Amino acid sequence: MNFFGHAAVAAWSGSATPALALGAMLPDFAAISGARSAQAAHDETVRGVWLHHVTDEAFHGAPEFVALMGDVRARLEAAGLARGGAWASAHVAIELLLDGTLVADTPTAALYLDALVDAEARIRCASEEQLMLARFLDRMRAHGVPYGYRDPRFVAARVERALASRPRLALRAGQSEALTAVLAEVSDRVRACAPRLLDDVRGRLPMEALSPAGPAAVPRTTDRSRADPPSQSLR
Repeated sequence: MNFFGHAAVAAWSGSATPALALGAMLPDFAAISGARSAQAAHDETVRGVWLHHVTDEAFHGAPEFVALMGDVRARLEAAGLARGGAWASAHVAIELLLDGTLVADTPTAALYLDALVDAEARIRCASEEQLMLARFLDRMRAHGVPYGYRDPRFVAARVERALASRPRLALRAGQSEALTAVLAEVSDRVRACAPRLLDDVRGRLPMEALSPAGPAAVPRTTDRSRADPPSQSLR
């Protein structure tokens, strides 16, 4: 799930605070910005990081997501993408198209924007990465709600940029157009199945994930080692 999707899951919580939503997005923000030492420096933000990881486990195992992945990957391979590139492109693109179905939700959009306000106060990172993180957060605040994810062409451009530094996964000349065409074909399906997929994810979360009290204890980490896709630069 991409960062805006994680904000949407945080909005389900009985205590949907901006600090919780920031934590739910923080592992993605750390990877995208390059400030990989970034960690939560606030109890609710720590809980949000934990929510991020359990959400990804639920999302990546959801049958609806697995089926979408298989369909989009097969279409991309038929369009000429190598298997690895087709898998990575499908994974990232589906997450971004899903975000495109969520950006219209006014409470989630408001929570997302509130989470970015003074976000630096809830994050700590190595001194050499502080400027990098600050510039990234400034860009996010300036950009606002990522409505562009509703557009398959915009999503294809983000996927291409995300994979550009990965030689085995990067799109070759002309393949961005093929990706755009495939995403245009499947975008309505993603939109149609989004409610079922999100309901499934919600049902797969640990009981305490959305409780106002939260879990009894959570690890203070932004580790992304568990099944995250190669989406390292989505902006």
